[in-house]
Amino acid sequence: MYYLKNTNFWMFSFFFFFYFFIMGAYFPFFPIWLHDINHISKGGPELFWPVFLSFRCFSSRLSG
Repeated sequence: MYYLKNTNFWMFSFFFFFYFFIMGAYFPFFPIWLHDINHISKGGPELFWPVFLSFRCFSSRLSG
């Protein structure tokens, strides 16, 4: 039970919780926003998701 007293354990836990919470709240409504505000077809996000997610993967590799 040492890990419960470790502050790094809680920092990582909170980081991943909020990270996936924000992404889970963001992804379902992004196509609606694109369609209503920017007048992009509802199939448009299938072009944005790969670019957005691959940028996240490669930017973490580049920053070290």
